[in-house]
Formats: sequence, C-alpha cells, structure tokens
Amino acid sequence: MKKFNLKPFAIGFFLGTLGITSVFAASGLKSARLSTAKIFYNDKEMKLTNPLISVIKDNDPNAHTYMPLREILENLSFDVVWNSKDSSITLVDKTPAKAEFDPKTNALDFFKKYLKIDLSGKDSIIDYEYYPKSDLYYTNMLGVKWEDEDAHYYANMELDGDIVDFGIYYLDDTTDIKLIELEEAKNIANKFITDNNLVKTYGKLTYLGECTIGPEGTDIIYSLDGNKSLKIYVNSSRESVIGFSIVSLQDGKDSIENGNYRETGVFG
Repeated sequence: MKKFNLKPFAIGFFLGTLGITSVFAASGLKSARLSTAKIFYNDKEMKLTNPLISVIKDNDPNAHTYMPLREILENLSFDVVWNSKDSSITLVDKTPAKAEFDPKTNALDFFKKYLKIDLSGKDSIIDYEYYPKSDLYYTNMLGVKWEDEDAHYYANMELDGDIVDFGIYYLDDTTDIKLIELEEAKNIANKFITDNNLVKTYGKLTYLGECTIGPEGTDIIYSLDGNKSLKIYVNSSRESVIGFSIVSLQDGKDSIENGNYRETGVFG
C-alpha cells in the first residue's frame, strides 16, 4: 500500500474528475482544451474513457498535458482510495507478487499438456511481462514468449495464473499453404476438445461458428458458460490445433460476423 499527498498533483487530479471551469478560477489557468495525445504502456496504447487536457497557465507560455490520474492508475492494477480528512490518495497495488506462481513454468506446462510441445530447452524472449487491460486484453494479463528459427510461442494469463490465450505463430505459414475444408477444420477442433477433455475443464461448449484468419488457418468458436467464448486455432498446413483463447462471448460473435454461421452439436 502506498500513500501520496494530493497537493503536488492537485491540478492534474481535479482536471480528471471535475469540470474545467471550476479549476480555472481556483488555479489561475489561462486556457484549457482537450488533448489528442495518447498514452502508451509497454509499447501498447492505453485506451481511456476520460480525455487528456492541455493546459496553459497564467505567466507560462508552455502547454502542459494533464492526465486522468485515477483511471490510469486503475488500468495499472491499483485500487485508488480518496482520503478526505487529510486530502491524500491511497494506492493499493493489486498486481500479484511473482512468488505466487511462476508464469514461465505455468506456460511450459500448458504447451506440454495441450500441444505436446516441450519448450523447456528453448530460450524465452519474455519471461514475465505485464499487459494492462486494453482493447487487446479484456483484463490485466501476464505474458510469456519463446521463439526459434521456425516459430514464435506465446502464452497470456490472468493475474491468478489461469492461461486464457496461447498458441504458435509459424514463420513459414505464408508459403506452401495447404487449404482444408471447413468441416475438416471443425473435426480437428472437435477431436482436440475430446482428447483434452476440455468440457471437464471449461464446462459445456456450444458451437457458434468459425472465422477464417487467412489461408493459413481457421478459428472454430464455441460459447462457454459465464458469457465467454472459446476460440480454437486450427492450422491448415499442419492440419492440427496450434492454440486456443478464451474471450468474451461478444468477441466470439464479432469474430464470426463475416463467416458462415452453422448450428451443430453441443459438448457436455
């Protein structure tokens, strides 16, 4: 837990929470306007609900950009508590300590269990990276990645260690592509579900549709209980599953919007 005195951050904080007019009178500002500046964290843009504001103070010709402090801190996995008695903010870091589990070991076990691939002898290029909630990630994530001359291997997990996105990106998938029929891709995905007993792990899976992600593969998409969906990645050239991800149900439906919706059976 970290505690900060509000006074050094007062202008920026109130610009993120109150109307601009009230700050003008209290802080001697000459002008203020919405800013189109963007915020990036670990090379990824942080999408914000509240805007950044560019401010010019009296007797200062330079513009200063103020950010919505609370929203940014919450995106970085902090609880933000306002203490009215002493005008301070208490920050509680919700990111788990690395000692709670080892993301790299977690990912190694996942690849061995589901894809029968042993990555323990390969050098990882990312042992532990934090990805805040964004358009790409529905919640805060931890990422691990390996690579060799043939492929990239990646796994992203929630902060409690549950892996929700993993797979292989083969570097030669733009050449010598072998296309397979949709029904064959569905059969490969269905066999993967049965062989790995995914119903026991994730509950009932109901087929939603598919999304062709290019000539190299197809996502076969199922709905899960709890307003989620499961995407199974089927690689055409190798006629095999190369990973899967758990996303929101709406994300799954959006993925098949331009595909052929087919209703088939239900697992479980």
